[in-house]
Amino acid sequence: MPANRAAIPGPRWPGRLLVVILALGAGEVGAHSFQVGFLAPMSGPQAGSAKQALDGFMLATTERDSHPDEHSDGHLGGLDVYVRLVDTAQPVDVTRRLLRQMVREQQVEVMTGVTTAKLVEIVRQELAGTPAVLLAVDESRFNADDRADPAFEAAFRTEFGHSPSRAARLGYCIAQTIERAVRALGGDFSDPDRLAALFGEVGCRQ
Repeated sequence: MPANRAAIPGPRWPGRLLVVILALGAGEVGAHSFQVGFLAPMSGPQAGSAKQALDGFMLATTERDSHPDEHSDGHLGGLDVYVRLVDTAQPVDVTRRLLRQMVREQQVEVMTGVTTAKLVEIVRQELAGTPAVLLAVDESRFNADDRADPAFEAAFRTEFGHSPSRAARLGYCIAQTIERAVRALGGDFSDPDRLAALFGEVGCRQ
């Protein structure tokens, strides 16, 4: 199956939301940094859950490899990571334009977020003809142990002042999946099939 058609059924979200990871294979071998596009409805009725997912994701980027005078948004897989946010509550044509810009002009290596099934189809259209891998974080790697992880619960409460929701835990899980896959590849984004395989293999816990 072509890399840009690979898919794993995603988790159930309120309002039939799906969480997807789009990993683009255009990055350089042994890169020192990479970009993550985070698609989520940051305004409107789903904004609360989307913000929690982003908070969980960003918390994971602070756990390893920090250094003085860093300019990135955090670290995943031993690399500096820059997170680009797209509010998918905007009109579809605006989201489509921003997605196209990310994929074809800014060469974002990894894209993830919270989106509807309809938007997933739009994303697939925009990925056509690009070296893209489409993955969904499925329930098999987000198990009861992950949901009860006391270290994550404590870290989240310290950072944000309240207990994490399920959306926050899943955002954290997504970032941990990227962390493990990118670290295993040593920052080499040149083989999208291998990256897809690793995203499918690695879990959320160490």
